[in-house]
Amino acid sequence: MVVSLNVGQLAYTFAITCTALSAYLVFKLGLTSRDAAQRNAQFRSLQLHFLIPYLAILLAESIQAPYLYVLYHVYGFLPGQISILYVVGLTMNVVSTVLTVHLLSRCDRRMLCLCCVGSGSLACLLKFSDNYLILLIGRLLDGFSAALITSPFQQWYGHEHVMSFDFPKEWLTSTFTLLSLVAGFLSVCAGFIAEFAESISSVTAFPFFFAILFQIAGGCYIMRVWPSNRLEPEHRIPLQEQFVKAVAIFKKKPVVLVLCTIHTLFESTLLIFIFVWTPLFVHSKAVLGQRISYGVVYAAFMSCALLGSVSSRLYQKHVMATRVICASSCACLVALVLAVFVIPSSPSDWSTYLFDILLLLFCLFEFAVGSYLPSMNKLQTDLLPPEHRSSLLALLRIPLTIISCGETISSSMESNAFEFCWNAEMDRDATIPATDSLLFPHVEFARRPLAEKMLYVGRPLTVRQEDGSLMSGKVEVVCGENIFLSNAGKLELIHLRQVVPDTELASSDVKVPLGDPSSLCDAASDLMFGKCEHQKLEAKDLVEASLPPVDIIKVGQWFELQDVRNPCLIRVVQVVANRGGLLTVSHGQRQENVFFTNERCHELEWAQRDLQRYTYDGDSLNLLKNARKNAVSSHVFTYSVLKEHRFEVGMMLEVLDISNGGIFYAGYVSEVLSPYYFLVRVAQSIKGPAPEMLCHRSHPYIFPVYWCARHNIRLTPPEDYGADEFSWNTFREKCGLTKGSAPEHCFDLPRVQRKFDKLRNVEVLDVRTHDVMYPGKIVRSLRHLVWVHLCHYANATPPTIYSISSGLLFPCGFAKQHSIRMQPATRYVTMGPSLSGDRFNLRTLCTSRQTPVFLTPKKRFLSSVWLSSDLWLPIVYVRKSCFAGPFINPERFRQIPNRYRPGPMPSIIRAILSDLISSAYKPKQICELLMCAKDSTLPQMIVKARIKFKKHRTRVECCEKVTEFCGWLRGICILLDACPDLFGINNSGCESYCNTLREIPSMSTTAHAWTVNTHATTQKSIPRRMRRIVPGSSHNMPSVVRKKKPVIQIYEPRRPLTRAITHKEWRARSAAAEERKRGDSSGTSSLDVLSSGPDAPRAQSAIDQASSSQKTNVNGEEDGLMILPLVESNPLLWTASELGKWIMKTDLSSVANILEKEEIDGEAFLLLSLTHCMENLGLKLGPALKLNALIKELNNVCRERFGVHAKH
Repeated sequence: MVVSLNVGQLAYTFAITCTALSAYLVFKLGLTSRDAAQRNAQFRSLQLHFLIPYLAILLAESIQAPYLYVLYHVYGFLPGQISILYVVGLTMNVVSTVLTVHLLSRCDRRMLCLCCVGSGSLACLLKFSDNYLILLIGRLLDGFSAALITSPFQQWYGHEHVMSFDFPKEWLTSTFTLLSLVAGFLSVCAGFIAEFAESISSVTAFPFFFAILFQIAGGCYIMRVWPSNRLEPEHRIPLQEQFVKAVAIFKKKPVVLVLCTIHTLFESTLLIFIFVWTPLFVHSKAVLGQRISYGVVYAAFMSCALLGSVSSRLYQKHVMATRVICASSCACLVALVLAVFVIPSSPSDWSTYLFDILLLLFCLFEFAVGSYLPSMNKLQTDLLPPEHRSSLLALLRIPLTIISCGETISSSMESNAFEFCWNAEMDRDATIPATDSLLFPHVEFARRPLAEKMLYVGRPLTVRQEDGSLMSGKVEVVCGENIFLSNAGKLELIHLRQVVPDTELASSDVKVPLGDPSSLCDAASDLMFGKCEHQKLEAKDLVEASLPPVDIIKVGQWFELQDVRNPCLIRVVQVVANRGGLLTVSHGQRQENVFFTNERCHELEWAQRDLQRYTYDGDSLNLLKNARKNAVSSHVFTYSVLKEHRFEVGMMLEVLDISNGGIFYAGYVSEVLSPYYFLVRVAQSIKGPAPEMLCHRSHPYIFPVYWCARHNIRLTPPEDYGADEFSWNTFREKCGLTKGSAPEHCFDLPRVQRKFDKLRNVEVLDVRTHDVMYPGKIVRSLRHLVWVHLCHYANATPPTIYSISSGLLFPCGFAKQHSIRMQPATRYVTMGPSLSGDRFNLRTLCTSRQTPVFLTPKKRFLSSVWLSSDLWLPIVYVRKSCFAGPFINPERFRQIPNRYRPGPMPSIIRAILSDLISSAYKPKQICELLMCAKDSTLPQMIVKARIKFKKHRTRVECCEKVTEFCGWLRGICILLDACPDLFGINNSGCESYCNTLREIPSMSTTAHAWTVNTHATTQKSIPRRMRRIVPGSSHNMPSVVRKKKPVIQIYEPRRPLTRAITHKEWRARSAAAEERKRGDSSGTSSLDVLSSGPDAPRAQSAIDQASSSQKTNVNGEEDGLMILPLVESNPLLWTASELGKWIMKTDLSSVANILEKEEIDGEAFLLLSLTHCMENLGLKLGPALKLNALIKELNNVCRERFGVHAKH
């Protein structure tokens, strides 16, 4: 069994014991004895009116303390981001404290108290948002409220006590003593209230709702009962004069300076402790087996502080205050030093014993703090002048805040004891890293030599051979620095260093052999069609070609960067840091992080090519002159080149909204910004407000119409669409669009045919800051889209959708290799390694020796496999109150067992998976979600389930060790979009706050993207894909244009192609006819495509011979041969209608209608094979053979006459 000591129970014991002891000391030893002040009814009435609202506000302030850091951690913020939130609050507090000194002399005190209540309530309300900016605003309000929570209330009471009721000043001590004692008891209650609020709701922010209630109650009491009072004008002192007099006190009384220094250092330690204690216990769930009750721990701390405060008041009459301060300071020092030694350096060294010791030391520290505060208050009352006390305390806040902020930021930036390690994480859940290069194309481009991009296929090169001679050829394949070059029909393997720059050839008189005439004809034909505009290679280009792009970019270089929101705004930025291609660039005082393969990154002077569309931001245009001297190479930015789009306003398409839980919506183009960018309106609502998304042609989150239907993905209609089934025609009418759907050729989506392996680990770059990475696991994939579960969230969250072209996915270890901050994964309950090898004492209860039948067995028989191997599992509990995911039927899920009895791990795994399949809405879909690839390197298991006489089976990757079982089981829940704590080895409640996951609309069964009904009628009536706009059409509706058949079909006799005339004979006869025709031809045409030189006549004759006119005799010179019709233009440029007219002249006129229906143009026709003709066009063997022979003959004509041909 798992041995763990509940630290929450230990803290609960401390809280109850210390609180009871404090109450005994207060009531039995006369700390609340009734003096003359307490016997005055009018004084007690004033005291009651003051304490009731003030204690309610103090209680609300204490309720927020236990779960403040935990709330930020649950929201998924990094320790550095959380420390900034704390620092912002402290900084605002010190500014507000100085401002409060001025406001108290000018404004009404009751109004300042109400301002404290209002700002505190609004700050608590903002805690319910996970937006970082809103939380920053909340921390500003927290700091302002904390500055007003002391002086305005106390000065209001002092004014009413002395000026309004004329009570003796000595009675003030009675009120503030009572206030301190009651506030101490209420702080203990605040911890239990916060724990109760969080436990009943499973929402970490719910305690702040209770704080709002108490603050509002106190504010209403103040507004109704308290009278207004303010400082008289004759007693007002300017702010500057107050601080000048306060500083003068330090010169007159050095003891005051010493006292203030001690108080500042001690308070700084206390503030740092408030920030540090929660992170130490946040990850205790992995060791203790359950989450710590932070409210109870906070109550234990406050009870120890209360006991210290009561004890200090007891011996205050017998011991000097200075000695109490010295003793408490030494006790704090000892407790903190021991705590530092107790904290292990490695997360694997934590144990329940260490957490218990840590809790005891922190309680000792709080006891010392409780003893310190009353003595320090007594010394401040005796030594600080009352009229300057608020000014002096405000001055103390400045160094106190500086020290606290500095230590808080430095401690958060340092690596803590829970530093993330991929090896340790993968050992806990039996997973492996993702290694498929298709997931990280930007990383592959950054690592590979630039030659693979610069020396593209077909590029002409001149190389220097070993004997010093030069050779020309064309690039076929580039692998690293090795190049396969085609020359005279042969492949030559050369090295990159053998390539000769084009500039060197131009400046020298060296003659380069031209190779065979066929390559010369190809060069001439490429020039005819505009394909021979190759950029000249210089010497520096060849040097860069041998390096990866990430090594070419240097710190201090310049390039151009488009603005995120306005792509027409260009900034000239300088590289500040290069972390594996993740660039930190600066533009003036502003810094930004961007990966260099992003489409917003361009070479210098890129925007000057079209200044009518692009404008430079600020002084970027002035920086160009100096930046040219140190610019980033233009070859680096060849990964993603923007292409002109063909979208028009009103075109309909499908949009993936990744900011709304990954929901697919209908949308349309709302505005065309430039030939490269346009705006797409995401139709969440037809008439209401809807977001717009900036897109370009290669945007990965826009799709053609019916893309979701073809891939069985749910398309969510607009909110106000109505109850009818979604129809694109109806949607078009309701939106008032004049265009139809965008044709598929407008989209340039990444092409990925296979699916990626599930539960593979990746690193995900933060989309907001691009400065931190998160651990993630692949849940599922579809084409170029990848669903990734982010593992750093403590609460259950839906998977996030990324595209492989987004530049946000990275392989494991990338962050550590390039010193990028990595957020650690959340901790969960696991079974650690067994030291004895017998985790559950099975050897004492069972035996592997078989007992004879006639003897009574003393021990139960168990196979030696389970006794010798650590493969036995404890009880596995099922948390049926957790969210089971959109694929599981809740009613069927309630019927599975509440727990699985201890047993062998393979048997329990099969039982759990079989029950999950049986409780699904669609068992087949669950099997597909859990299915792994056959060629997976991880161990696999076949799981079977039988539902209503129907068998289901799936193949699942499984774990091999008991220590991996808990992590593996979480992975199974993640695959089903369920709560990760749906199953567990402890019987505690849900620790992933899955109620928030249940409330997300996109995670419901009726709205989830993957729960669409696969047998809907709309799936069967999906129209054919529209690959291009129909020529001569005024619209581009998705309906397929069909050629109308004439009413009366005229029969034309056919001339069938017999089997005797094979393709070889056909080609030979055509060649003989062409040879006779060439002899009769006298006119030739030539192309001036080669430069003059000694070999120019030979090259010119080759080109003339290749481009001579080759007209076919239409009348036919040989009987029984199917003669090709006249080919007047390049078939590669034929449209579908031109191709149909040409085929109508052959014996295959019946195939023309089929080709026209499929919208096949000339280029596509030349690429058809025999398989395509039979399977895709539906032709029988005879017509398919004829059509295939016709395609081959047309390919020959295309190659001989026009010098180009389609590549099969």
